[in-house]
Amino acid sequence: MSQRKSRVEKLPSPKFEEEKEDFFNEFSEIDSKIKNSESEQPPEAKQHAVKKNMVTRIKTGFSIFGAFMLINLMGHFYCALFVYAIQIGIFREIINLKRNYIREKPIKITLYILWYVFLASTAFIFFWYFSDKLYFTYSPTIQYILRYKTTIFFSLYTIGFLAFVLSLKMGYIRYQIRLFIETHLVILIAVGTSGAMMTIYEGQIWWIASAGAVILNDVCAYQVGVVYGRTKLIDLSPKKTVEGFIGGLFGTFIVIRIVS
Repeated sequence: MSQRKSRVEKLPSPKFEEEKEDFFNEFSEIDSKIKNSESEQPPEAKQHAVKKNMVTRIKTGFSIFGAFMLINLMGHFYCALFVYAIQIGIFREIINLKRNYIREKPIKITLYILWYVFLASTAFIFFWYFSDKLYFTYSPTIQYILRYKTTIFFSLYTIGFLAFVLSLKMGYIRYQIRLFIETHLVILIAVGTSGAMMTIYEGQIWWIASAGAVILNDVCAYQVGVVYGRTKLIDLSPKKTVEGFIGGLFGTFIVIRIVS
């Protein structure tokens, strides 16, 4: 009996622990490390780092702006394709926001299923928005998809949902369901951003104006945040400040009003 008790006592603890309730706990640790490293730097080094960061941002901004203008010159279709690429990037960023790569090894199939659900849903949105324009194509495959698009994509989504349910595994269910919910949140975002594809065909000026507003917001928020930023906005991005957020908001409104 004593040997059995000792064996029971030596049993390892459960392999998987409950996730901590603090969603941004790892970001707060990173924030504290950044603060400690910044406090150790002399004022001259800080000013040099700020100037270097500003030069890097200017170079990166001009290169991104040049690529953006090139896509605009290529035409409406490539602008719409660029919007779809942004949707895929948003999905990838949100999924990677709180990923646990160690826990994903036994359930790697779940990530592929979520990508399948996302791509099938966004493809339905694409055919939904562009059905009027695609009716003029002579491809029998596209004509068949347009005729039965609701049935086809509903069946594809159902297959993905059943595959997700079958992929649920004890010890990982909470993590898998969280990823599934995040996937649908991005799909809801994609519904709104896909409307920009149709706006592009109404006139590229609206597409350029909306993108310009985002660029102006980032520039104004950064400049105001560097000069006046004191109050941290969110733990997810330690460098963002409330002052920068307000400056970006009002700066965008003022500049867009003058330009329009």
